[in-house]
Amino acid sequence: METKEKIVRSRRFASENLNCKREYRESSLKEKTLMEQVQKFEVQFRTLYGPRFLFLAPPNEFGINKFLPTTVRPTKLSYRELYDYRSCAAFLSDLLGYEHLNPPDEHPPVIPAPATVLRWQTGDCFDFSIVLASLLIGVGYDAYCVSGTAPRTITLRDEATFQCPEFDETTGETIHYVPLTASSPTISTGAKLWAETAVPSCMSDRKDGGGEGADDGVSVAPSLAAPKEGEKDPTDVVIKPKEAPKSQFIEKMQREKDTKEAEEKRIAQQSDSEDEPEEDKDPMEGKRLHAWVLLRRGPRDVSDDLYIEPTTGRLYSPQACPYHSIDLIWNHKNLWVNLQRGPMNQLSLELFDSRCYEYVMPDIRVQDRDADKDNDDANENEDEAIAPPMPAMTPKSPHTPALSAPVAKPSLEAAAGGEQTHHPAVQTLDLPPSWSEPIEISREKFQQRLYSNETTKFYEKLKIERYTAYSQADGLVTRVSVYKDTHRTVPLTIRESFSHRRDKLVQRVRIPREHKLIEIFAPGRPGALKRFEQVEARRREMTFYNSRLDGLIKHVELIGEKIFEYFEEREDRMTYHSITLDPGLKNAKDFLEVETGELPIRKMTQKFARKPDVLAEQDVQKLVFYLSQGKVCVYFHTDPGRVVTPSLMFQKVDSVMKLDEDYLRFKKGPPIPLPAPQQIQKLLHLQKDCLLTWKATALSNAYSQHATRRQEELKISSLRYAAHHQQMQHKAATTTAAGAEPGAASPVAAPGAAPSGPAEPIDFFGPNGILEKSVYDLAREQAQEESLGEGTEEEKQAEEAKKVDTLAPYLLEFPGKTIDAMTAEMIAKKCKNDFRKRLLDRAAIIQRRLEEEHDQLRKRRAALQRRAEGPSPGAGPGAVDKDEKGFEQYQSEAMFRIQILEQRLARHEMQAIKKFAELEKFLAEDPRLAAMWQKADAGRTESPTKLLATGRRN
Repeated sequence: METKEKIVRSRRFASENLNCKREYRESSLKEKTLMEQVQKFEVQFRTLYGPRFLFLAPPNEFGINKFLPTTVRPTKLSYRELYDYRSCAAFLSDLLGYEHLNPPDEHPPVIPAPATVLRWQTGDCFDFSIVLASLLIGVGYDAYCVSGTAPRTITLRDEATFQCPEFDETTGETIHYVPLTASSPTISTGAKLWAETAVPSCMSDRKDGGGEGADDGVSVAPSLAAPKEGEKDPTDVVIKPKEAPKSQFIEKMQREKDTKEAEEKRIAQQSDSEDEPEEDKDPMEGKRLHAWVLLRRGPRDVSDDLYIEPTTGRLYSPQACPYHSIDLIWNHKNLWVNLQRGPMNQLSLELFDSRCYEYVMPDIRVQDRDADKDNDDANENEDEAIAPPMPAMTPKSPHTPALSAPVAKPSLEAAAGGEQTHHPAVQTLDLPPSWSEPIEISREKFQQRLYSNETTKFYEKLKIERYTAYSQADGLVTRVSVYKDTHRTVPLTIRESFSHRRDKLVQRVRIPREHKLIEIFAPGRPGALKRFEQVEARRREMTFYNSRLDGLIKHVELIGEKIFEYFEEREDRMTYHSITLDPGLKNAKDFLEVETGELPIRKMTQKFARKPDVLAEQDVQKLVFYLSQGKVCVYFHTDPGRVVTPSLMFQKVDSVMKLDEDYLRFKKGPPIPLPAPQQIQKLLHLQKDCLLTWKATALSNAYSQHATRRQEELKISSLRYAAHHQQMQHKAATTTAAGAEPGAASPVAAPGAAPSGPAEPIDFFGPNGILEKSVYDLAREQAQEESLGEGTEEEKQAEEAKKVDTLAPYLLEFPGKTIDAMTAEMIAKKCKNDFRKRLLDRAAIIQRRLEEEHDQLRKRRAALQRRAEGPSPGAGPGAVDKDEKGFEQYQSEAMFRIQILEQRLARHEMQAIKKFAELEKFLAEDPRLAAMWQKADAGRTESPTKLLATGRRN
C-alpha cells in the first residue's frame, strides 16, 4: 500500500467533515505564535549545525501545519487491556492496517490526528507511533515518539525470516502479547532482548570488617577469638556429610541420550529446501525512515528504558535494537533533535543533556537536585530568571539550547563561596493543547480487534492466522501452522482454535506426518466428550468429563487389536474393562463386530476398586475371561505389605465352571479360601454380561460418538461450500451488472426455470446452524434493540389508538340512521354473545389438545407394559431397555407439553373474564349505543362470570 492513498483519504475526510473541530481547519493565535518560534528554531539550527531537514510541523488532514507535540493526544480509555504497554502495543498492531512509506526515504506528506487514524483504521509508522504514545501517556507511562532510520525488514513489517516472539513451542499456544524476551531481528544468532546488566559498584559485595565504610564496633572473627567456658571450640574440625554416590556410567549415558535427542530435534527441524533464502543487499540501507515509541524507566514500575515497535508490538532494549539512527524525539510537551552520531547502543537518552539533544520548548528542570528545597522555596522569586522570547544563538557554545538560553543566578551555595549551580530558564510560551479530538475506540471495534476481521503473519517456519469471532463459518479464530522448511511448504503441526461453536469444539491439532488428529471440547457437549485423539487406522482415544451416568472417563481403541475403557465412581466399583481381539486366532467361539468386520475375541478383562467392608482375600480385584481357552482367572486384592497377588483359575468343562487344580498346585502365595460352587457358576453369567456389554452398549456408544463427529464436520463443510457458492454467484452477478451497457436488455430466464432473485443468506446461528452467540453478545443485541425501540413507543401508542372498531360489523346495517333503544340493546347483546362464543371456542380447543396428549401418553405406557410382560421372540436382550429409554424421553416431552397446555388453559380463563368486562365497559361508554340506557331497566346487565357460566351450560 502506498502513501499516496493517505492523501486521498485526507482529501475525502476534509470534504466530508467541513463542520469538524475548528482546530482542524485553522490555527489559533497561540498556534501561530508557536509556529513562528518553530520556524526561527529551524533557521538557527541550520545556521549552527549546518543544513539538515527537520520534520517539525507537517500538515494535517486539512493541509494546516501542526507542531508534532500538539498532535499527541494523551487519552485514557476504559479498556483494561490498554493499561499495560505490552498488551496495548499488541492490540494496536492488530487493530490498524499498516502501509509503509513510499518512497521509503521521505517523510509522510500528512500526519493526521490520532482520532482520525483510528477512524480510518489504517496508517503508517508515524501514525502508529503517535496513537500508541497517546494511549501510553494517558495511562501514566513516560512515552515518546521517535523518528529515525531502520532496516528494510522493520519498515516493511516483514518478519518472515525471524522467530515468532508470541509462540510457545512447549505448549503450542500463542500468548496474548509479545514478551520481554523477544529476539532482535537484526541479530542472526537469535540473541535475547535483554543483555545482562552489570552490577553497580555501590551494590558490589563487600567483606565484613574490611576497607573503609565498615561499621564501627565490628567484633573480631569467631575463628580468632578464644572460646568461652562451656562453649565449643570453633577450631574443631567438622566433617561434612558425604554426598550421595553418583554413577559415572549413568551420567555418561544420560549425556549421550541428551546429545542424541538434540541431534534428532535439529535434523527434524532442518529444512528440506536446497535453496535457503538469502538476504539480498538493500540499496536503501540506512536511508529508510521509520517511527517507533520510546518508553522511559520510572513511572508505572518500568525498570529500564525500552523501544516499542508499534507495527508489530515487539519490544527491544536500547542496547540490542534493530534501528539504525534517531533524528527526533517528541511527546505531548516538547520535541528534541538528536545531535549524536554513532551506534544505537551507545546513544544517550538523557533528553535534557544539551550535549546530546536540542529541545524546541524550554522546560523547567532543576539540574542540581542536591540543592536545599527549603532555601529554594524561600528565595524562589530571586532564583527564577525569565528568558527573552527568542535569544540569539551564539556559536561559542554549540550545545546551548537553540530556542532560549538559560539565564542563571548564583544559588545560596554559590553566594557562600561554593560551586555555582545553574538553573534553566522558565519557558515563556505555553504549548497549546492538542488540536486532535479525543481518541475513541468503540466497544464493537474493540471486540473486533483485527483489521478487516482477519490477519496473517509469517515468521520463520511459522504462520499465524487470526480471525474475528463469528467471521468464519466454522468459528475459527486462530490457526498456527508450524513448518519444517523456511518456504513453509511442509507442515509439521497445525493448531486451530475455535469459539462459539454449537458442538463445543475449542481446539484442534493436526500432525500431518503422523496422520494424527486431536480435538478438545468445552463442557456442555452431549455425551460429555472432552478430548478426541485419533491416529489414522491405528488408534482412537476419547476422554470424557466426569459427568456421565455410566462413569466413563476414557475410551481407547487400538484398531483391530484391543479396546479398553476407564471408569470412575460406579456403583459396581468397576474401574476398567477391556477386550482383546486377535485376527489370526483360529477356532474362535466368540466374535465382535467392529468397523472392519467381525474379529475373534481372545480375552476380556475387568478391574474393580477395593471394597472396604470385605476382606482383601475375598474382594475381587480383576477378572480375566480367556474365551478362546474357556478359562477364567480371578485376582484378589492384597493387604498392605504383601507382594504376591492371590488368584484362582477356573476351567469350563461341559458348560460347568470347575476349579483348575493344576494351577492351584503350582501357584505360590498364601492359601486362599475357595469360593462356593454357586459363586463359581456365577462366573459364567459375569462372562456373558461382559460380552453383552461390549456388543450392545460400549462399542455402539463409542461408534455413535465417531458418527456424530463425522456428521458435524460434513454439515460444516456443506454449509461452508454453500456460503462460498452463494458469495461467488453474488460477485458474478455484481460484475455482470456493472459491465452491462446502458439500455441493454436483461437476460431472459429459460422456460420453466425458477425466477431469479436474491438468495436467502445462510443462517449459521439457527437451530441447525454451526455457531451460537454467547450470552454477552445476546445481551448486547437485546440492549441495542431496546434502545432502538425506545424511539418507536409513541408510534406504538398511536397504533393502539387506531385499533379495529368492535361495533363496526354490527353497524353496517344502519348507515347514517339514528339507533333507537331497542336496536342498541340488540346490537350490544349480539356483540357480547359473539365475543363469548369466541372465548369458549378457544377454551375448547385448548382442552381438546390437552385430552389428546393424555390419551397418547396412556397408550404409550400400556404398550410398553405389554412388551415388558411378554417380549416378542425375535426381540434382542436389549430391546426392552431401549424401549424404556425411548418411553422415558417421550414421557418427559409429553409431560412438558401437558404442563404448558394446563397453564395456557388457566391463563385463558382468567383473561376471558377480564376481556369480557372490558367489552361491557366499552359498550356502556360508546356514544353510538347511548339510547340503550334510556330504558328504565337498562341498568340491569349480565355479569361476565354469569355469561360464561351460561355458555358452558349451553
